[in-house]
Amino acid sequence: MSKLYQNLPVYLLNWQNTNFFHIQFWYWDMGNYLMALNAGRWLNLTDQADFDARLNKCLTTLNSLKLFEDTLPNKVYNAANAQMVDYGNNPLERGIGWSALDVG
Repeated sequence: MSKLYQNLPVYLLNWQNTNFFHIQFWYWDMGNYLMALNAGRWLNLTDQADFDARLNKCLTTLNSLKLFEDTLPNKVYNAANAQMVDYGNNPLERGIGWSALDVG
């Protein structure tokens, strides 16, 4: 893996650290992560094995996310455990709702 790729901002390479003040992520952060991951691979900043491992982790997490009212992604999730949370990163069983912007 190139030094440049290793030194890119953490939030581009590790979706679990998308917000430096709260360890949480929004659904659109997953889209940002996938775009950055793909760009890194196309620019040969990482090898195929690293790309595959990161992509599989991301897709596995997406597949396991609990949905708001069993319908749509919650607005915010805890990045450490992928549980639904509020904006203060407090766990919520039901979630706080969904966002058309995030889903779009």
